[in-house]
Amino acid sequence: QAWLIYFWKRAKDYRVEEDIAEERLQYWTSRSGQTPTSLDAVDVERGVIELRKLGIEQQLWEASRKETEHPHPDAAEDHTQVSESEASNI
Repeated sequence: QAWLIYFWKRAKDYRVEEDIAEERLQYWTSRSGQTPTSLDAVDVERGVIELRKLGIEQQLWEASRKETEHPHPDAAEDHTQVSESEASNI
């Protein structure tokens, strides 16, 4: 279940499969605090198969690679702001 939460969180953050990422993230998160049952193993298996069929891992890899190659302009500004903030604290 933890892997499913991890992948769906990343999918949501990277806007991969936007139409279902939030729903799946909420679903798996809501189940994470419960005592596991034998049916949970079946559900997790289905969840992993869904990730595989949708190609989520590949899509996330491509999205993170694009971000590395072409960082969002706000990311550079945020870094600068942090640097200035850190400098003022010295």
